[in-house]
Order: sequence, then C-alpha cells, then structure tokens
Amino acid sequence: MTWYLPLISLAEKFFTRFFDNKDQADKALFEFQKFFEENKMAFYKESSKNIRAEMGGESWLQRNWRPMFMFLLMFIIAFIAIVAPLIQVFFSVDLISAVTDGFNAVPEKAWSLITLAMTGYIGGRTAEKGIKAWKEKD
Repeated sequence: MTWYLPLISLAEKFFTRFFDNKDQADKALFEFQKFFEENKMAFYKESSKNIRAEMGGESWLQRNWRPMFMFLLMFIIAFIAIVAPLIQVFFSVDLISAVTDGFNAVPEKAWSLITLAMTGYIGGRTAEKGIKAWKEKD
C-alpha cells in the first residue's frame, strides 16, 4: 500500500464535485495519480533525506521526536491491551473503564487537531522535499 492512497481518495471526491463532466473528473484523477506514480521515488528519496537530516540535527528533540512518538503510541496500546486488563484481574479495579473514560474526555476536536498537526507536518515536509526534487529533476 502506498502512502498517497488517502490523497487519491480525497482527490477523487474533489474532482467528482468540481467537474460537471465525469470524463473530465476521471482525466484529472488519472493525471493526479500519474504525477504520484512518476515521482514517488523522488518523494521517497527526499523523505529519507529529511529523516536523515532530523537524525543528524543539533537538537536532541529534533533527532528523537519520531521514535519518542512511536514509543508513546506503543505504550498506550500495550497499557490498554495488556497492563490494564491484568490490573483489573489481579486487583479487581475497573481500570479499563477509567482509561476509556479518560480518552473519551479528550474532545474530538483535540484528537482531530493532533491528527492534523502530525499528518500536516510529516506529509507537508515530505511533499515539500519531493516537489523540490521534482523541480530539480526537470
């Protein structure tokens, strides 16, 4: 599965609404997909350069924010799937409900903002570097 498939799905919805003619929408979508297919290696190369630059950065946080974020997600999943049920079994504490209530207490807009920020930062930096490489290729 390629990383840009969600973009293709969004583009399909956009082109369907934007163009009155289905053939025009299909052609625009085809050109959009063609762009990504023709330039995916440039996107991947620039993405890896970006990650290498972050790993070689001066700031400790710059070098380590991606692994820290992944460890945080793994901890949350492990806690909910393993630790909380074990605590519930051995100590008769309804920890799963408490954790679920805690997650549900975070407003939906906050989750959307976090998702948008992470996706925007990672995707934006990747696209920025990929477009730069694409322009230099010509």
